[in-house]
Formats: sequence, structure tokens, C-alpha cells
Amino acid sequence: MRTLIPLSAPMLVALVCGVVHADPPASAETPLSVTVSGGGTKGAYMAGHLYYMGHMSRRSPALRTRVLTGASAGAMNSAIAAVTGCTPGELNPQKSLYYRAWTTVGLSKLFVPDKTTATGVFTIQAYDPILAALKGIWDAGLPTDCDLLLGVAVTRAKARNVAVAPKMPKLPVSRETVLLRITGQGPDKPPLLRNQPPSNGAVGRILLPLDGPGTRPFEALKQAVLASAALPVAFSPVTIDHCPASAKRTRCTVKDARPAAFVDGGIFDNQPLGLAVDAMKSIPGATNPRFYFLDPRVIDYPTAVSTADAAPPEHILDVLLSLTGMTSSSFSRELVSTFEREPQLRKRLLLGRTYFPHVSSTLTGLLDRAFREFDFYLGMYNAARTVREHALGRGIPDLEKLAMRGKPSLEMARGWRPFLCLRAVLDGVGNPEICGGEELQDFRILLQLTLDRLGDECLRAKAAGKVPKGSLHPVCRAALFGGRTVQVDGVRKLPHAERKRGKDENILNYQLRLLGAYRFHFQDLELDRDDAEQAKYRLLRRVSGITKSLADAQPAWGIALGGLSRIGVDLGLGYLPPVHTIHATLGLGFELGYSGTVDAPGWNRLRFGVALGFDGLSTVLTGETNYFALVPKVGLEVELYGTGVVQLRLGARVGYQLSTGDGFASGTCDYSRESDLPCSRFVSEAYLSASFLGFVRVQLAGAYYPGLNAGQRDRFALRPTLGVQFNSPF
Repeated sequence: MRTLIPLSAPMLVALVCGVVHADPPASAETPLSVTVSGGGTKGAYMAGHLYYMGHMSRRSPALRTRVLTGASAGAMNSAIAAVTGCTPGELNPQKSLYYRAWTTVGLSKLFVPDKTTATGVFTIQAYDPILAALKGIWDAGLPTDCDLLLGVAVTRAKARNVAVAPKMPKLPVSRETVLLRITGQGPDKPPLLRNQPPSNGAVGRILLPLDGPGTRPFEALKQAVLASAALPVAFSPVTIDHCPASAKRTRCTVKDARPAAFVDGGIFDNQPLGLAVDAMKSIPGATNPRFYFLDPRVIDYPTAVSTADAAPPEHILDVLLSLTGMTSSSFSRELVSTFEREPQLRKRLLLGRTYFPHVSSTLTGLLDRAFREFDFYLGMYNAARTVREHALGRGIPDLEKLAMRGKPSLEMARGWRPFLCLRAVLDGVGNPEICGGEELQDFRILLQLTLDRLGDECLRAKAAGKVPKGSLHPVCRAALFGGRTVQVDGVRKLPHAERKRGKDENILNYQLRLLGAYRFHFQDLELDRDDAEQAKYRLLRRVSGITKSLADAQPAWGIALGGLSRIGVDLGLGYLPPVHTIHATLGLGFELGYSGTVDAPGWNRLRFGVALGFDGLSTVLTGETNYFALVPKVGLEVELYGTGVVQLRLGARVGYQLSTGDGFASGTCDYSRESDLPCSRFVSEAYLSASFLGFVRVQLAGAYYPGLNAGQRDRFALRPTLGVQFNSPF
């Protein structure tokens, strides 16, 4: 099942082959626009796709890329495509800037605690080596026939007010775009970089300071790209010196430019296809253009995700939950508006298709470099399959054949080996033994994970009645009709039931469970293969450490942010018993307590606890015979059950009650009056506590006071209390 936008196979064939079979007739050269969506670490997948398609378009005389647009991670990929697209390109995938940009920047480089700020946990400086490499290509010069437009979407951290009509109040605008023209000047000369202002003076375009003296073109481009990729909270806002574009303003000098903070362009325009359409219209003679649209959500296999309208909300919680969908819809609002404004666009669209699910989501690609490496090659595979299935016999050679012809170097062979492994397993082309060996062990495991996910998704789609009639994805056929999943040689074979995702199991937990069972080597989490099942524990601890750094960096209310972040991690990623907990409860007595555990899986359910009870407070305030008692207690507790919503603990404590009835154990006590005026004595206690969201605590304790002295009776008490609990955010 394909998602997002339908596309006929003949149109896809026509575009990939550079031959157009639609009115009006195509010119000898078909102008091509490429739009790359945002997606966080899914950018590695899109980078592999662009790497392969870029090489193929270089070898097609009828195709010429004239426009590149992107948002967020897509802005980074589009910038790489723009600068490297006019060069011969690196035939070894692992030497390409695409590969280096996405595989070398992981969590260890992004998260540097000393560089965490109050507005962002990661450092944008992690991308400096990649941008330096890009600048090296830039400074070396681009061919004189290189002439293209690069556009990125950005979002203002603080909206600007814009007058849209006379006598109307100014309206706030957050979404902005940058459109730049790159023109090569030959070897050893940096290309020209110029603003491309909107032809109709439309609102929502900014100009970079590229006119007049003192300009720094590449630095201006760099800041725009980094701003578009600055995911809020992950990164601090990025400052861009700029001038708002208008019908009267088409130039921007360093003197005229003003700084403003910008964040992720994907917030309001995650797929800037509309910017690509506007850019193509500004190119003279660009008739019959085609628009390549790359978004990992454009899938070519059945999915159980519902596209039906949800039932109307029945209560306030439903309304609040619906806000999540409203927020996510803002990412695609501009895309929907583009198709409404440009209905003919549907006939000019080429979709980059996803035939197999990638491993990474928005941020989970940071878990391990191997995730990003696998997704890069899967992107290459999906691009090659798009070309192969719709361009056979059209004269476009397979890129892998060009790379492996003759006697390729050892480096070249290594660079293409993962791709050839995918072809051997997924298409049955080539020798599957190319997947063997220790070097590709984790790659094979991730390939098995992808096949397991696809088979499970097909079974879910069938259960939901969403499997289309006719031809099926081969992995789906195996899962639906054979009751099995394709098995990758060299990977542990798991029972079929274990490969299925649980009813309430999210994708992250499902993947981590399978990777633990397959003994994936989580090198970035510093886990050996035998400890792979601890990956979720290690992940949650890492995330907790990140949230702690963010809380510590706050000028105020850091503790509150840490507590709220803790709840968010518990609900969003998974629950992990907090190392430290304090509580205060009130009922038949008042209690302050603390419990702690060791930061180790298997032991973190057992907790050491201390508490200080205050008894007799109500008699001090209201009774004629009043007393007051302090009860220090110590003991152990076990967390019986824990989720992000509720945690249940069973505990036992011993202590000593110090009462005013005998002068805090310094005098004598009248045992006959202990019902009204308790004496100092030993106490043992068992209790059951329930906390909700790690904040509200309900506790029921049963206390036993043994009569150890002559004439002293045993006493029992049942103490229900209610109060608050604070879990440490680390």
C-alpha cells in the first residue's frame, strides 16, 4: 500500500528515464526538482537514497537537477546534494559526504554535558567537520555549467508581525523560507551565491546578507542550514542575519541585515514542496518540470496504520489527546496547501519509495552508528529498486556494476559489500555469502530485524483488513501465506511468536527486544553481545542523564523541569525505577521518607528506605490529653510493579517510637494509659504504597508495637496516608 500521494507507474518510468510521455511534450532536457523531508536520524536513510539517485541522474543526459529544497534533516541533505551534485561524485559510498555526515555524528559527539545550554541539550558544533568538508568542496569551485536553486525552510523562534493588507492588523508569521541561487565559476573559485527573492513579493521569505561588501556567502548558507535542522530542545536556536523579503526589497547587505533566532524548519513545513514549485517557476525556460519527493513515509508495503477519521471526542482527555494530532498535522499543512494551489503537480510528481522499513525513527538512530549505516544502505537499495523496477531497458546502467567493474580496490569492495548483501538477500541477485563474516554480523541482524518488522506489519495489516488485492510484497506473501519470516543466514533463528510485536508493544521496545534476542552489539551503549538485552536499561539511563543536564542548565526551575522530564521519559520511552525517591504523606500521622536503589538492572527493584514518622499531631492541636511522638524507621522495600503511570511497592521497616508519654524514653510510662498516651517503644511495620506518575502517593501501613516490658501489652495500628512523591530525574 502506498501512502501520501498516488503516482502512476508510466509517469515514474518516464521521469526516471528522462523521457516524458505527457502534455506538453518534454524538451530535450527535463528540469528536475528534488524535495527532501525532515526526519531526524531518518536523514541517514534519505542520504543513502540521494547518494544513489544523484549518481544515476548524473548519468542521464535528459535529466538535470535545477532545484533542491529541504527542511530539518532534509536541509542538510539538500545542501550536500547541491554542493556535490555538480561534481563527479565519490563512487565509494563510504567516502561520500552523505555517508560521513550521518554515520560519524552520533550521541557521543552531539551530547557533551559541558556544552548543554538552557535551550538545547546537544551541540550543533558536532557538525563542524562535515560542514568544513563541504566548504572544502565549495572553495575548490564548481563547474561553470552548475546553476541551481537551493531552498530551505526555517521557523522563527519568535514570530514577526507582518502587514498583509491596508488597515488590517499585523499578523504573526513564524514559517520562513530561504531560496538561494548557486552558480559555479570554475576551478579554484567559490561559486556565486545569491538570493532568489519571491517574484510576487509573497510573505515568508528572508534574504541573506549576500550583497555589497563584507559578505561571507558560505557562512550565511551554513547558518540557514543549521537553523533548519535545529530541532527544538535538542538544539538551541540558531541566529541568522537576514532581511525580510518584499516586493520592494530584493537585496540584503551586511549593514542592513538584522539577527534573529530560528529553529527547525520542519515545524510548519516539513516537506517544502511548495518552495520547490515557486523556485521552478522562477527559472526561465523550465518547461514541463518534474518534482522528486523523498519522504520515508512513502511506503510500498501494507500497513495497519488507520487513515480513517477518528471518532469525535467524548470527554476532555479525548480533546487533549487530539491536540497531538493537530500538532503533527502542522508539519504537513504547507504540503497540503501546495497541492490545493497546484493541482497539476500530481501529474508531475515522482515519489522516492520505501520498500522495506528503516531501523531509525526521529532520534533512535542515535542509539548506535550501525543503525545509521544500515539505513544509509537501505536508502541506496530503495533508490536502486525504484530505478530498476521502472527503468529496465532504458539505458541507465546500475551504479553497482559501474563501481565493481574490472578489479575494484579493497576499499571499493568494502564500500559496496553491504549494498550487494541487501540485493542478495532481498532480491536473490548475487551470492548471499557476501553477507558472511564478523564484519557484517550486526548488519545481518539489522536486516533480519527489518524483515521481521515487515512481516509483522503485514500480519497486522491483514488483521485490520488493509491488505490490497493483487500483487503483494514478497515478504508479505511469506508472512501471510507461509506463516514464516524470511531468515537471514548467520542470524539466530527465533520462534515465529517471538518475532511478532506484542499488542501494546511500541516499535522501540519491539526492536530492542529483538535485537537483544539476536545479540546485537550495541557498541555506542558500551554493551557486549551477551548483554544486549540490557539495551533498554542503558538507553533509559542515557536519556535520564541527558534530561538531568538540561535541568541543571536552567537558570531557574531546574528541579521542576527535571521532575517533569522524568515523567515524560517514563511515559514516552519506558519506565525505569528511580535511583532516589522522597515522599511526604499525611493521614493518621505524618511521614517523611526516602528510598534508594543501585543503578543496576536486576537489582534496581530492591530499595533501601528510611523514614521519620510524626504521631500525635492531631492530639496536640485538639485533645485534652495530648502527646507527640517521633518514629525513625529503616527497612527494605521491593517494587512489585512499575510503569510510567503507576508504581506499587511493598516494604518492611523497623524503628523506635520516641514519645512525650515518657519524656522521649527518659522517664517512666504509665502502661495503663497507652491507648491515650503512648510510651516510647520498638515498632515494626509492613506497608504497601502506590504512586501515580511518580507524584501522588497512597500508602497503607500496618504497625506492630511489641510489649517488651512487664505489664506492657502488644499494640497494633493501621495507618492509611496520602501525599506526594518525588522521583529523582536520574
